[in-house]
Amino acid sequence: MKVKAEVRLEFTKKRMNFSEKEILEMSEQIINQIKESSIINHSYFHIFLPIIEKNEVNTFPLIDFLLYNKKKIAIPKIEDNEIESYEFDFQTVLEKNKWNILEPKYSNKTNNKDLEVVFIPLIICDFKGNRIGYGKGFYDKFLAKCSKSILKIGLNFFEPILEEIINEKHDITLDYLVTPSRIVSFLPKFEK
Repeated sequence: MKVKAEVRLEFTKKRMNFSEKEILEMSEQIINQIKESSIINHSYFHIFLPIIEKNEVNTFPLIDFLLYNKKKIAIPKIEDNEIESYEFDFQTVLEKNKWNILEPKYSNKTNNKDLEVVFIPLIICDFKGNRIGYGKGFYDKFLAKCSKSILKIGLNFFEPILEEIINEKHDITLDYLVTPSRIVSFLPKFEK
């Protein structure tokens, strides 16, 4: 069985081999999966902003789509090594933090308990929704402060791996994974 660090390195390398065009095309396919699902029936979304240099899923078109459809958006900001959630709209000014991640410069903090859906960046997950991120535990700590009913949705270019990822006690699993070709449910039932 591979350790998390090995799997993280393997799929980070694979993701870095994608061209800018491939990233944009696959991101669009992921967003189309979301647009055609019942996920968009919710009204309050927490969405990560992509780290372009790390070839993450481009979430900006998804944010635009949701805002145009009168949905509420919150985005992350790192404070004291934890994610805080801030309101986002078309007027929000962004700046890069020390990890090169875009964050709101000025905005109102949101109540995490009000969020209905959180879109989570990740490197890979397994067939049970166990995920591997960058290893800092930011999203595990953030999700622990959210409502128990919040939908935890990973966005990834890769399908789940068959080999099980061994979680630590604090790790929180995904409810769904959206890939360019489908939405994978880790819950008993899901309507697309």
